[in-house]
Amino acid sequence: MTDDQRNTGISQLPKRICSGRDGWLAYLFMVLWLAPITIVAVTNKGFPYKILTGIGVPYSVSREVLNFANNMYRISCLFPDRISRWGNYYYLVRRDGERNWISVPEEDLARLKPFGYRSRLKRMLDGIGNDEAAQARRQAMAEFIKRRYESLHPGEPGVTAVRLVRAVYLTGSEEIAKPEGRWQRPPFADVEKDRLELISTHSFTGGGG
Repeated sequence: MTDDQRNTGISQLPKRICSGRDGWLAYLFMVLWLAPITIVAVTNKGFPYKILTGIGVPYSVSREVLNFANNMYRISCLFPDRISRWGNYYYLVRRDGERNWISVPEEDLARLKPFGYRSRLKRMLDGIGNDEAAQARRQAMAEFIKRRYESLHPGEPGVTAVRLVRAVYLTGSEEIAKPEGRWQRPPFADVEKDRLELISTHSFTGGGG
């Protein structure tokens, strides 16, 4: 050992880091958190109860402990990346005998917002996806919008078509931070046309009213 090593204690550094209480805490962190959360994130599955029941832990205790642990691991894996785009959805209807599209206020269709500032309709559209059943889900949503609009406007021309439209903003852009204060969905008429994406159009024969 050189004089510099003896004076600075460099040769003792690995031993100091890996011994005593700090070493045990690092070991517990790896075993109880880092390794499990990595496994849950990669496999997208929770740990089965037999891990504990196999060593004699009662099933009821195993269920409670692993349910709690799996929930904690999954919550930690919710946001591995930040979103790059934010979408607002707009719901347009065309009435019988008319050519213009009318933007229906989202509050008329989904008053509750159980997902922060997102309504149930936005949450559903975010999760519809693009598989074979996606169009059927959007058709069911369009039928709901038609019925809801007609129930709120009795005596008026019935709905013959529904459009689902999305306005897309890049997160971090100046536009998404305006207006200042509490988040508000911009009115459809104020959205720049180049931001709009037509998701689907659904036609109906005739209409109530």
